[in-house]
Amino acid sequence: MCAESQPWADNPYSLISWLAMEKFSASAFYAVGVLLEKLQLQCEPALPPLLQKASLKPFSEDERKLMDALLLAVSHHCKWLGLSVAIKCAEDVRDKLGAGSPPEQMKDTINHLNQTIVWELEDRFFMYIPAVRMKRYDQKELFGAAVNDAFPDASFDIIEAGNCYAAGRWTASVFHLMRILEIGLAAFGREFNLTLEHTNWQPFIGQWGICLTQVDPTGCGFALALGPG
Repeated sequence: MCAESQPWADNPYSLISWLAMEKFSASAFYAVGVLLEKLQLQCEPALPPLLQKASLKPFSEDERKLMDALLLAVSHHCKWLGLSVAIKCAEDVRDKLGAGSPPEQMKDTINHLNQTIVWELEDRFFMYIPAVRMKRYDQKELFGAAVNDAFPDASFDIIEAGNCYAAGRWTASVFHLMRILEIGLAAFGREFNLTLEHTNWQPFIGQWGICLTQVDPTGCGFALALGPG
């Protein structure tokens, strides 16, 4: 039995485990494959290829009812999988079947339905994140609750720094980390009446160094606070 809905649709841009995807889609993929095979067999008599064309007779009423039920089931599973184009294609095949299309034409339309499902599945993409980096994804307290409480303006960049790291986007991760650092520097600067507005980091850091020297000319206190290295 398939899951109620697509886990990636319910939680877009969230981590979805391989197991969750398999639980949702494996049975539906299997069912669609079985149903399509049954439909194709309805259009292909069990005779040598040279005799098949001559043996293709119009579908009986029972055969049409069976094929319609199979197509309805295919449409149902495609809806579960979110294959909107394949659903329309399945309905078109049902219309052709109801209009009395001969077996050879139905065989072509069923093959087209099968190919449409393949094409639409090819347009669904998922990004794999290694487990070792997964724990950094969507972490609202990546640097701890104390940092979030002290620097609430950095919350967005803290989350995005972890997300970019998890996705292997190293430059983007550094960008967000630099923005976090800038918020911290600005907070320190306010203690010395310094500002980062309308300037870059170099003048700010130079002025900050002067202020620190005035507070502790030897630098020993800051060295002890920072620790070894």
